[in-house]
Amino acid sequence: MGVEPHSLDGIIIDTGCSQFQWQDRRRGFCHTRKGHLDLRIDFDVRPEAPTASRVLASTPEQALFFILRNYSSMVREAKFVTNAIIEGRYMFHQFQTTQELYDVLCTAARKMLAAEGGADHIGGLRESDLALRMMLETVTALRMFVNDEINELDFAFRAVAEGFLKKDTGVLLSILHTKPEERVASTTFEDKSDVDSKTDWHPVLENETDSDTNSVWSMPLSKAEKVLHPRFPSAKLFAASNSLK
Repeated sequence: MGVEPHSLDGIIIDTGCSQFQWQDRRRGFCHTRKGHLDLRIDFDVRPEAPTASRVLASTPEQALFFILRNYSSMVREAKFVTNAIIEGRYMFHQFQTTQELYDVLCTAARKMLAAEGGADHIGGLRESDLALRMMLETVTALRMFVNDEINELDFAFRAVAEGFLKKDTGVLLSILHTKPEERVASTTFEDKSDVDSKTDWHPVLENETDSDTNSVWSMPLSKAEKVLHPRFPSAKLFAASNSLK
């Protein structure tokens, strides 16, 4: 890239897919638009990478549940979504499109409400809203898994700190959109036991502690910033300064 080692005062990492990718119906990134369930960010660079459609159609049940549970914010919903997808296979669903996945998740939402004693809503979400939330979380989890985004983010944090930020004064800012990404950031910044890491991180938001998580590393986006991230209003800004051991 032509950047000298340890020459940058600060670096910003904004995760997720771009607006251009979001609008491309061939990719399926938008959970509310009809499109193909591909979800590969660099499908032209890694054509051998599995598509989301392939993952949904062939991944064993336990592995599918692991993906949905660990790459999303779903807790109880993950089991209902997994069951609905497995049952969908027996109904000859190929999961080629976002619409086909959404139809299956409507069944998951209905069964989850039934499991609650026939309640008409869960946490204020009625069946259609619950199905839509399941759709968002499932598409996000599949995208992160297909593109190995968690490992890529972890590598980015370490490479940036140890390769490009100025020693002791560099600042890393990262806008993260999902709970799994937040876990990576918190683990990276707080882990003092990694003997291979050459960096100690220090919080720079101590006066702006995140009231949702009581974290000194992050803060929710402001109203103005949410305008720039309308697809993920729950996105958070993580910030840390580095010092090399």
